[in-house]
Amino acid sequence: MLYNRGSFSDAMLYGSLIWPTFVETNGMVFLAEEKRAQPALDDPSRTLADMFHGDQAEMERQFNYVAVSTLVGARPGVDDDDAEDRLARLLEESWAAKLAREYPNWDFAVEVTQEDDGPWIRFFATSRPLDR
Repeated sequence: MLYNRGSFSDAMLYGSLIWPTFVETNGMVFLAEEKRAQPALDDPSRTLADMFHGDQAEMERQFNYVAVSTLVGARPGVDDDDAEDRLARLLEESWAAKLAREYPNWDFAVEVTQEDDGPWIRFFATSRPLDR
């Protein structure tokens, strides 16, 4: 049983991983945690123009691309690539559901890719209300 191994605090932390907070800024959607951590997102319109030549989807692809291993702290002695892959697939489904719920007039792609250091997850809008 989960209650033998975790706490309410653990549940809340994992809940925010599975059902994260997204923020919309300048017509783009980002993970709230990534937006806070990325100085380039302090002025997204300038970054969009300077680095991405106005391509909103590419900016989202780059800033919403996260290694699954960085989302959950590694436990000593635990080396379970299968668990990391299963978590990535769970996040792919739950993030897609949350994005669809919060942004019903948008379409998003949520992707899991396999890199040398394990699975990564990303999302980006494939259409926005202004695109329609």
